[in-house]
Amino acid sequence: MRFSNRYTSPRPFQGRADKLVDPTKMDRLQTLLDTDSPHFNHVASVVGGLVGVGAGVILYKRLTRKKPQRGDDPPNTAIIYQFKAGPSAPSMSPFPMKLMTYCRLAKIPYEARAGRNSSKGKLPWMTYNKDTVADSQFCIDYFNKKLGVDLNNHLNDNQRGISKLIQVLADEHLYWGMVYFRWIHRNNYFEDILNNHFGFPRILIGLVRRTVRNQLHGQGMGRHSPDEIRQIIMDDLQALSDILGSKSFMLGEIMCEGDCSAFGMLCQFVWCQEDEVLKNILKDNFPNLHNYCLRVRSKVWPDWADCCK
Repeated sequence: MRFSNRYTSPRPFQGRADKLVDPTKMDRLQTLLDTDSPHFNHVASVVGGLVGVGAGVILYKRLTRKKPQRGDDPPNTAIIYQFKAGPSAPSMSPFPMKLMTYCRLAKIPYEARAGRNSSKGKLPWMTYNKDTVADSQFCIDYFNKKLGVDLNNHLNDNQRGISKLIQVLADEHLYWGMVYFRWIHRNNYFEDILNNHFGFPRILIGLVRRTVRNQLHGQGMGRHSPDEIRQIIMDDLQALSDILGSKSFMLGEIMCEGDCSAFGMLCQFVWCQEDEVLKNILKDNFPNLHNYCLRVRSKVWPDWADCCK
């Protein structure tokens, strides 16, 4: 079975910012782009105007550029477009991890590539032969229907329902708590990863943080205090810990579809969180979930280290 996590990514941004801005003025610019700065709203308005001017040019280029030719893509292979692999995990996003784990369990050949966002503005998305599918869960549903995959075929109706609830809890609830502590609660480790590994200029992180803050407020998680959000995360992890119990996997000794979402999310806490709030949260509070992640990695991702290169 052919699984490939070799990434071809666009040229990084690293090094461009200091060519455009006098280094002696970088500290002042960083202050202006800090979302906690009183000057930020004014700067954001100016930047917003500049973005609006450039939007027409970008839209024109997108509408007139030729579609990428996929004639060289291997047949019957999922081409999964996601973020560049992280330094300690094949992806620092739970959703590509979820989809790639599913493909491995379902024995569907895939190649992971760093690429642009989907038509829905998010990653991951994939192509399979001539079909294009966006959203990790829709990709899974696509294979379930097209290839007749059923990772839940050993479950009864009650367990199938629990598998779905695990997916929703991980993808739609626990995820937003993790996003808060990565982006809003000051996280130097995450900013260092964005800058040093992904080549994202620090002066732009403040602008992205503002967008994420608005998303969190609209979703609802961002309306709570840091302590309340941490408690929400603890409650979600406790629920998953209770479901797992002493079993090898979420619903027994055989992995199911819900395990893809559970592992995709939980592995972020084990290998991708070095902040003071979430670091070692599984190891210290939910050892069965921590051991679960080690077990899934050993079973499904024997090439983990190679996929992080």
